[in-house]
Order: sequence, then C-alpha cells, then structure tokens
Amino acid sequence: MKDNSLIEGGILVLNLGGNLAQYYAKKIRKMNVFSSILYAGKVEIDEMNKLKPNGILICGEADDIKDTIIDKGIFSLGIPVLALSDAMLVMCKILNGKVEKKSFQGEKIVDNTSEKSLLIKDMKSFSANFDNNSVVKELSETFNVTATCEGYPSVIEDTQRKLFGCQFQLVENKTQHADNILRCFVFNICNCNRDWVAEKFMLRSIALLKEAIGDGHVLLGLSGGVDSAVVAALLFKAIGERLHCVFVDHGFMRKDEPELVKKVFTENFPVSLTCVDAGKRFMDKLQGVSDAEQKRKIIGAEFISVFLEEAKKIGKLDHFAQGTIYPDVIESGVGSGGELIKSHHNVGGLPELLGFNSLIEPLRWLFKPEVRLLGIALGLPSHMVDRQPFPGPGIAIRCLGALTAERVEMVRLSDAILREEVDNFGLTYMADQFFTVLTGVRSVGIHEGKRSYFEAIAIRTVKTDDFMIAENVYYPKELLDTVSKRILSEVPCVSRVLLDISPKPPASIEWE
Repeated sequence: MKDNSLIEGGILVLNLGGNLAQYYAKKIRKMNVFSSILYAGKVEIDEMNKLKPNGILICGEADDIKDTIIDKGIFSLGIPVLALSDAMLVMCKILNGKVEKKSFQGEKIVDNTSEKSLLIKDMKSFSANFDNNSVVKELSETFNVTATCEGYPSVIEDTQRKLFGCQFQLVENKTQHADNILRCFVFNICNCNRDWVAEKFMLRSIALLKEAIGDGHVLLGLSGGVDSAVVAALLFKAIGERLHCVFVDHGFMRKDEPELVKKVFTENFPVSLTCVDAGKRFMDKLQGVSDAEQKRKIIGAEFISVFLEEAKKIGKLDHFAQGTIYPDVIESGVGSGGELIKSHHNVGGLPELLGFNSLIEPLRWLFKPEVRLLGIALGLPSHMVDRQPFPGPGIAIRCLGALTAERVEMVRLSDAILREEVDNFGLTYMADQFFTVLTGVRSVGIHEGKRSYFEAIAIRTVKTDDFMIAENVYYPKELLDTVSKRILSEVPCVSRVLLDISPKPPASIEWE
C-alpha cells in the first residue's frame, strides 16, 4: 500500500551532511508541521514532488563548497527554499554566484541592511554563530542582500524565485532570533498549516491500515518497549483480534514489566496474545557467559528460535509488523517512500523465515517523542508510553561479567529500588534515563560484623535530547543516600554503591 496523504506538505529538509537535519526536522514538527528528510546530494526532483512540500530547508556541512553538487532544479520549482550556513554558499555557487575560501567561524554580529526583508523583518543587529570555510564574494543579480556580517552577505533573499539564505545555523542558544527566523519561513513564507498532530495521524493511519490489511491477519513481536506497544495498540484499533502478538519473556526485563505487558494487552487492548516464559531457556544458554557481544548474539539467536516456534503454532498469517521509527529510516538511507506496508527487508530474518511477503511499519514517519504522543492518543497507560529506552538484551548487559540467575536478580532489585525512590521523591522528570549496573568489581566491606568481599553497583543518570550526547543528572543527596542504604541492605552481596558521572561522549550511556 502506498499513500502519501499522511506525509504531504510541510517542510522537506535536505541534508548536505552531518546531524543537523534531524534537529531542524524535530524543531519543525514541534510546531505541529510535518517535516521529512532526504539527502541533498542524492535526491531526485520526482521523489521530492511526491511529498508535495510547502517549503524546502537545506542544511548540513559541506566538506568543499566547490565540489558539492545538488540538483539545480530544486531552485526553480517555485517552492520556497531556505539554505542555511554551507548550504547558502552552495546555492550561491550553483546559481552563478561566486564564493571564496575564508575562515568564517564563531559568534559574530549580523546587521540588517534592508527594511523589506521577509525573513528577518523587524530584526536589527543580532548575534549569530558561523561555522564556514568560505564566504560569498559575488551574488547573481536576482538576490538582494538583506543582512551583512563583517562586510559579507549573511542573509540573502530572492523573493521572485522564493529563495532565501542565511550563512549561519538557526540553532537555539547559538543564534539570536533563531526560532523566530525559522517560524517566519515555515508560516509566513511557506504558509504551512499546524495539522501535524497525533490524533490526526492516528485516525488516518487506522483508516489506511484497515484498507490495506482487509481481512488479513498480522503477526507482531511484542518486546515490552514503547515502539512495539504503540504498533500493537494502533493495529488493534484497526483490525482487532486479527492482530496476533507474541511476547517472549527472556528473563532479563525489569521488575514487574512482563506482568504489565500481559495486563495491558489482555485488558486494555485484548489482542490475540501468546506469552512465552523462556527465562530458564535463555539462562541455560547464557550461564557463565561474560562477553557483552556474545551475550547479545546468544539472546538474539535464541529469541528468533523461540519466536519462530511460537509463530508457527499460530498458523499461516498474512503480514508481519514491526516498530520501525523515522530515525531508523533516515539512518538506513532509504528514500521518501510513503509505504505503511512494503516488501520486507531483513528484520532478524523473521519475515522471510516465516514466509511473509509484506511488512507493516506504521511508525516509520515518527520520531520517538511523536511515538509517545501517539501512544497517549491511543490510550496506552503512561507507564508504558513513558518507558525509558531499554536494551534488547535487557539487564543481561547491565550485569557485567559472567551471568548467573543470582547476579541478574541483583541488577533487577537494585534497579527497582532506584526507580521506586526516584518516584517517591517526585523526580522522574529530571533524567531521560536512569538505571543501575552490576559493575563486576568486588571490594572489601563489612557484613554482619565480619570482613566481606562483595560486589559494587553503579547508578547511572543522564539527560539527553537525542541519546547521541548526554549530560549527567545529579539527584539530591537525600535521594542518593536513601537509594544507597536500601541497596546495601536489601540487595544480597553488595558492599558498595557508586555514582557514574561520565558524560557521553566519551562514555556511552550503557556500560556494555
């Protein structure tokens, strides 16, 4: 099924390179305007036209302005274009202007030189952050310079062709009026509507899924995570009990999570649910394994094995569903698409092994915060919608060193204590991710008046927007004291509680 009505209009973000494209796409979506991302150097005009964008934003980093090539036709579509930083220089070069090598870096003052600017109207002098190795030497005659910086054009506008450029990024806290300039482009110049909302996406998706699936049956693997839970709820709204879910409990989930998954999908969304308690089976395979990568491989292979066994018991089904979200699509380099159902690609080999010829991915246009909003709109409970990121192998990789049932339980219990006390103190909002790690380090302590040589548990708490960069979160001393005392008294064989205060980078969020 191919239907672009979910994703038409809004702003198309073309990425020259780097990570800023997702930043702008997310900023635009927070304005309730749809945005999509394609790679500027590979995009074809036909592919862009399928999205019917109201406007185009070009951003990112170019290694060499003179060697960067994008389709000149982008600038003659009659669609407003805003080119930022290096992209403005590339646009000038393509449209018969001239650029010259010159380091242009850091925070500088931009001076508005025109009273007729559409982009920076009512803004006089303001500071902006530059990160360029070239500057504009000469513009084609259709452009007007509406702002300069140190004598060089820094904001340019061709209102007849609807082309606009800023030789700085519109990043909050780095450029004054960044949000105002972006809003001006999105709403005043592109005339976008604020219609990208979870409720509308939900209703349209349900209608499209009903149409595409017809009388068919769908198989979905429930992991207990946000993405698969939202897919399950959405598909249940569309096809009811013709959705067949398999939930494999590998024994490495957090305390009470398996019971919560079963409750939600038997009471709130009564899907056709198969639950498999495979904890002993997984532990038998992992007993004594200490290498993190080996743990992942064993858990992944055994999960597929268990899932296949249970799926075959259900019988022949028509479609396989999974919780692919937009960052997965972007990182895979896949084009704009528009499919909710498409020919399958390799998802752990499962669709092919089970004989499916189609794959359902109803979340493929959503970022993680939007998945959560959709979950709320669907009526999923907050404890499931707000669930923090959790590794597929679960607490098996938060237990450093050889796995035993006792050591896994130490992680599970200490993690539950941390979560309970953070909730008791009303501080769940402070961190985007918090958990405990059994470090594999032993240290001397005192237990029942005698010398002990027990394990050390670390507490990890971070704040992040994209999980690429993370800062430490420092809970109040009273909370940390409470958590430490409870772990030391309630979790067996622990002699020390540590606080991990390592930012990412250089550290990763997970220990393994």
